[in-house]
Amino acid sequence: MSTPKNPFIARLLTSQETFFQMIRYGFVGGVAFVADYGSLYAFTEWLGIQYLVSAALAFIIGLTVNYILSNLIVFTTHRLENRWLEFAIFAIIGVIGLGLNGIGVLLELLCPQTNSIL
Repeated sequence: MSTPKNPFIARLLTSQETFFQMIRYGFVGGVAFVADYGSLYAFTEWLGIQYLVSAALAFIIGLTVNYILSNLIVFTTHRLENRWLEFAIFAIIGVIGLGLNGIGVLLELLCPQTNSIL
């Protein structure tokens, strides 16, 4: 098998630690998804909280679970000394992703003839 030309991809494929870090990151993402979706369901169905409020609370829970587990399981070093600043940056990136997802959902609602897998 030939080595990929992209040095980043080549490093990913040749570094065992990076490979296992990716596996751990996927696991953490799955647990965060379960926390997010599970709390959304619990807030909405069991506690009767309005679904938009439930979604916001569930997002915060999923984001927090993801950050904590990422620090405990995935990443062994930190670039920032201030953990609150680190979490704020992590949260901003998460909110940007949430916003992009929301734009996609909005486009799907406004233009139903588009491919929903966009």
